[in-house]
Amino acid sequence: MLPLLLSNRENIRLLRGFLDEKGSDLSGGSRPRLKNALEVEHLTFRYQPDIPVLEDLCLTIRKNEKVALLGPSGVGKTTLIRLLTGSYPNYQGAIRYDGVELHDLDPAGLRKLVTVIQQNTFIFNDTLRFNICLGEEFSDEALAQALRRSGVERFLERIPGGLDGPCGENGSKLSGGERQRVALARAMIREVQVLILDEGVSAIDVATANEIERELLEMRDLTLLTVTHRLKDGLTRQYDRILVMEGGAARERREPFGPRATGAEKQ
Repeated sequence: MLPLLLSNRENIRLLRGFLDEKGSDLSGGSRPRLKNALEVEHLTFRYQPDIPVLEDLCLTIRKNEKVALLGPSGVGKTTLIRLLTGSYPNYQGAIRYDGVELHDLDPAGLRKLVTVIQQNTFIFNDTLRFNICLGEEFSDEALAQALRRSGVERFLERIPGGLDGPCGENGSKLSGGERQRVALARAMIREVQVLILDEGVSAIDVATANEIERELLEMRDLTLLTVTHRLKDGLTRQYDRILVMEGGAARERREPFGPRATGAEKQ
């Protein structure tokens, strides 16, 4: 439990910073982008000086590539996600988006570039429209495209009032799969370029989880990193690469690649 408690302490500190309008410890001014690759070089991170979580980790994720990162609980998968999204600035090594180090990037821009979808999606006790737009204004065209790409449009007719119908307390009027599709719509309407699934579809039924993950794999203009302890049946060959985390490092799992394989040099 100690790493979990320590990580929560950092989250509380970050939350207090946002409430005080101080943001995170990252204060760069460069606009984040991903036209080439996300590169992690010799990344080392510790919650305590004598307890390494990640040790000399290297990996590259190219634009629009679909990568699965496998590993049991406790190997540092969630820590890596938090590092990639700028939650923990006190690491050794480098995290680069198109060659620009994370510390030099604008934190607000990074949140627009990368979105993490986790097991439990928080839904406000408000309309479906609000839960997707979250108070921001978007064009009807952008909203329609997000509904289509996320699959929300498939269950709109079932919701009394459609987009302006209630979702209930924490999405009580929606199924687990529908809540996950709302989370996807939030990302799609903001044209997020990098989507990280942190066990994001593991809390719903297998058929729906496979359907959502397969649809994401088919999006050519999306960079996808799926972080999980186990890939869904039948989806292994749909990924460009499969990496396995062991002892704080990542290695590629050597096996035949499916039709998505790019033939590029494996990392």
